[in-house]
Amino acid sequence: MALEFIENNQIRINDRDLILAVIDPPFKDGNSLLVEATSDTTNKHQQKLFVSDLQGVFGNMLPKGFQIIIYHPEGVLPRFHGRLS
Repeated sequence: MALEFIENNQIRINDRDLILAVIDPPFKDGNSLLVEATSDTTNKHQQKLFVSDLQGVFGNMLPKGFQIIIYHPEGVLPRFHGRLS
């Protein structure tokens, strides 16, 4: 499975286990579940997630209020051939 909630504060996206922040109260836009990551391999302080890791993950798989932020995705965007929704 491309996306799986494995614990209250963790999510597995393909082969990557990521920490999931639960925001209470939710942000103004209604988002209450947040994954923050970076594609910068030199950053030792943030979890890693690449745009290419999202292959096979579709918007209808995500619960309402879910948000993924990937900092510094520039290095992988030219290789990604698809649309993120």
